[in-house]
Amino acid sequence: MDEHFYGYLGMGFTFMILLGGITAYSITIQQRNKTKQMQFASDEHYAKLVESSMDLQRQVVEGQDRLLGELEEIRGRLTSVEKLLREVE
Repeated sequence: MDEHFYGYLGMGFTFMILLGGITAYSITIQQRNKTKQMQFASDEHYAKLVESSMDLQRQVVEGQDRLLGELEEIRGRLTSVEKLLREVE
């Protein structure tokens, strides 16, 4: 039995190294997939953030345009009031 003991010990050692390598490789693949999923989720988050900021910018521009129209209307009314006051004097 002594002559086969080292053979069995070598096979067991080789099997343990092989099992450890396979385990390490599977953990590496899982981590890589998890990283890709997190990056994809992050990309989706940034896309939603960009979309919401573009909507907000569009609303600001619309509000500025509306205010510009109202300001022009007020200027027109002020001009007519000034003209009326000049005529009264």
